[in-house]
Amino acid sequence: MNSLSCEASTLEWFALYVRTGKEHDVAGILERKGIESYLPVRRSQSPRGKRKEALFPSYCFCRVDLGDRSSMVITTPWVYGFVSTASRNVRIPDQEIEGIKRMQSQEQAIEVIHSRELCEGGRMVRICGGPFKGLRGRVVQRRGQDRFALDVEAVQQSLVVEVERSLLAFE
Repeated sequence: MNSLSCEASTLEWFALYVRTGKEHDVAGILERKGIESYLPVRRSQSPRGKRKEALFPSYCFCRVDLGDRSSMVITTPWVYGFVSTASRNVRIPDQEIEGIKRMQSQEQAIEVIHSRELCEGGRMVRICGGPFKGLRGRVVQRRGQDRFALDVEAVQQSLVVEVERSLLAFE
């Protein structure tokens, strides 16, 4: 095993709480510091034309070894801190980040809503076909139709998309 593969295995994804409107700047600064970052964006129409805005306002994701680089992250301008619960930084599973990336890469409307707005429960499912194959989430009712929701627990929001019911395997 070489040192590069050993080092890569200690990197984990975390959510950062950042100043609203500065998400792009934070992601860029982290990248210049050599820290992998990910800022999910969506295209929006504004009076000044088309622009990209953060999919999750006030949040940016970074992949880091907390032992090594947490001070480099926390001292980045406009970073308020790591998202945490009970004074522990919340780790985000790789599968969750990959799910966000896959959902974002499709030319399909994604609805971002606060997790509290979704009815509790929702049956757990796995998508077994199509562009979202392999993603796990839950079925929720939105506007009278079944939708697939990928919960991003760290930021208490969900990405909701329409998926054919025949592609869902209930767990």
